[in-house]
Amino acid sequence: MHLPSDSSRLAIGSEVAGAGRAYIYDTADGTQPLHQFEHPKAVWCVRLSPPATMMAVAGYDMALTLYDVTRAGMQGAHCPVLQRVAYTSKIGPAFIWSAEFSEDGGAIILGCWSGFAFVYTIDFERAKQIADDALRWEEAEGADGADASQTRANTAGGDSPRLSGDADAAATELAVLTQAVAVDRGERVYAVDCNADASRLVVGGRDKKVAMFDTERHLSDAHTGSVRVADRSPSPDPSPSPDPNPSP
Repeated sequence: MHLPSDSSRLAIGSEVAGAGRAYIYDTADGTQPLHQFEHPKAVWCVRLSPPATMMAVAGYDMALTLYDVTRAGMQGAHCPVLQRVAYTSKIGPAFIWSAEFSEDGGAIILGCWSGFAFVYTIDFERAKQIADDALRWEEAEGADGADASQTRANTAGGDSPRLSGDADAAATELAVLTQAVAVDRGERVYAVDCNADASRLVVGGRDKKVAMFDTERHLSDAHTGSVRVADRSPSPDPSPSPDPNPSP
């Protein structure tokens, strides 16, 4: 579950009869969800962007799905998929346990059992375009009925996932998310976090280490060049020096 800093919305992920389900609630009420999202497998991670306009859902289905939730709760409104990024792994399942938006809302980070931690920047103009397309489809459905509904699933802003990626990166054609950093930890990543602008990335996982990476970039130029990272995994404690005067 996730409660953003303004406490206006609450996101919850769950498993129901083997399938995944995610909800977004208005915390002023909380009795009925504003919107419900159906997924084929258990949802293990949900996050709301700082202004609560986007919701990230991930888990057992080995994918990150990003929704627009600006109109959640409005009569007849749906929450369109902005992008879907699918993952595979060479070391086992590519489950996702952890994701976070940066405090400034400009990036989302993700930890995957594939052994990678990712940082993605967010294209707000593209997200708005998809959301606007979805609103136009809603208006068309109201005017044209079933014919518009049958077409919508294959159009920007529809209910079907927008895009998918491979093991190493998201697809970038017409993408809302652009991969800025991919850190290979070699073992399952269980938890990730970052600072306000995602210029510092913290990763923990199966290797029993917590590592901090300096992404050395700002969101405004994240698309340029490769990113050098410095592993700051804590070194093992040295063996204690023998006591020159041991007790008998």
